[in-house]
Amino acid sequence: MSNKKERLEKKQEAARKRRMQTMMISTIVIVLVAAIAFLVFSQEDAADAPAFTFAADNQQFKGEENAPVTVVKFGDFKCPHCKTVYDSVLPQLQEEYIDKGKVKFQFMNLPVVSEDSNTAAQAGEAIYAENPDAFWKYYDYLYSNQGDPHEIWATKEYILDVINKEKLDVDANKVAEALDEKTYVKEVNLDKQEATKAGLKSVPALFVNGKLVEDPYDFDSLRTMIEAELK
Repeated sequence: MSNKKERLEKKQEAARKRRMQTMMISTIVIVLVAAIAFLVFSQEDAADAPAFTFAADNQQFKGEENAPVTVVKFGDFKCPHCKTVYDSVLPQLQEEYIDKGKVKFQFMNLPVVSEDSNTAAQAGEAIYAENPDAFWKYYDYLYSNQGDPHEIWATKEYILDVINKEKLDVDANKVAEALDEKTYVKEVNLDKQEATKAGLKSVPALFVNGKLVEDPYDFDSLRTMIEAELK
């Protein structure tokens, strides 16, 4: 009688283990199917994302002008989050794509932090109009030496000091005159209009051939979108 009871208990235990295994396998399968479905739908959503066409005339760019992919960055020289993208994402973009002629990188102004953000943006436009190469040195300097976003530091005097100290190949007097007369307000406002068209209210923002990068701080996401456009 005892042997029968033991055999019965063993059968019940084996049946219980089989049920547990079946439940575990079923759970794993469901999770895998859900994950695959999420990836598929995410890719479809990315493919179906609206692509904006930004006005490219007289915009600051680096790289091959006719590169197959254009990456547009909307930024503010005083924005600390824009500096994060500058420090962590753009060096990889430069090395892997811009230097190899695969990407044209374009910068557009969206000054939102404070009033002197507009001063920095207008000065950038003035410098670019006189010497495009000097603009990128100015761009690098302002992000590399960015001040406190809560303080007013991107003044005309500061910018003229940068031009002279960094020996930017532009006429500092012309830049000063352009700032005094607000010569390039129109160009900055046109950038703002392009940002509004794309629904932007904050920076930084990156676009790959007009498609918004959901996470501008994640280079892998940017790389995935670029590679999809290169195919």
